Amino acid sequence: MMKAMIGDVVRVKRVDEDGKMYRCKATVMCVEEDGVMELLEGHKFSNRGKTMTRVKGDDVFFEAKEVEALQDFERKVDKEDDPFVLKERGNVLFKLRDYASAEIYYMKALENNKPLLEDTVVYIRKNTTLIRCQVISTKDRIANVRTCPIVHSKEEEELMSVRLRNVVCVCSQTLKERDLKIALHKNVVRCCMHRKEFNAALWHANLAHVLSLECPRDANSIIKILCLRARVHLECALPRHAKLDVAKAAALFENETTWNDKPSSKLADLKLIASSCKNKAIKSLAKIIVKNMKSRIKTKRTLAKEFSVWLESASSSNALTES
Repeated sequence: MMKAMIGDVVRVKRVDEDGKMYRCKATVMCVEEDGVMELLEGHKFSNRGKTMTRVKGDDVFFEAKEVEALQDFERKVDKEDDPFVLKERGNVLFKLRDYASAEIYYMKALENNKPLLEDTVVYIRKNTTLIRCQVISTKDRIANVRTCPIVHSKEEEELMSVRLRNVVCVCSQTLKERDLKIALHKNVVRCCMHRKEFNAALWHANLAHVLSLECPRDANSIIKILCLRARVHLECALPRHAKLDVAKAAALFENETTWNDKPSSKLADLKLIASSCKNKAIKSLAKIIVKNMKSRIKTKRTLAKEFSVWLESASSSNALTES
């Protein structure tokens, strides 16, 4: 049984809206004589918590046996900045299902405090688009860059000046560091999915994807990222983007040496992938998307019939009125 004092930060189990267990941090506001603790958490507690005794506003009461201590590394005040160590700490918290705390460590591991060197490849944010560029020079929080897409186009390269805060991703020089960044972005996606932060999940899925396209490419890694992003697209109600990701993954699985950026993603093609693809993850996603597409088609046909009946009825009423 844990002993806590007022002001201590602890960890408690909760149950989300879907009935799934997760953990989160909370601050001890009061400790009663019988050991019951009044806790305050940053996000509102769900009143579906099985261990919750009673609710009073944002404060929730727990028995001492229901409260857990933080991990040793969380209680220490250190300035750890090794991304590999931070990732491992995030993994520990992810296994505990404290997704919010795990995400903090993953994001900290992704921070880039190194100065941008000349010729470094970066991705800049322009509205919601990621643009691949090469650094020419930096000065006073401004980076002068030139566009350098992976697939060379006939368009001339564009020179631009951007604020350093708009440089959202720096391509690592070593394969080990690049793989680490990809893993971190994927882990952030999973945390965001559990927390139902789907827009943030999609952003990090896109970052993981563009990093995976840098040479040397690993087909298996790209396929896993495409499948992960397809699931995010489905949660964001973007089935067209999801089916394109699945089609890309299937095409790459069939031929790892050829990259097809615009494969056919019609219903017939998705049905074929769902029935014959030997990759279980791709096949499972294709089945989900085919089911989704059939449901949408059925709904559209039903609405079209109802509109046709309404239009015919309205036309008849107008004709009778005129006569």
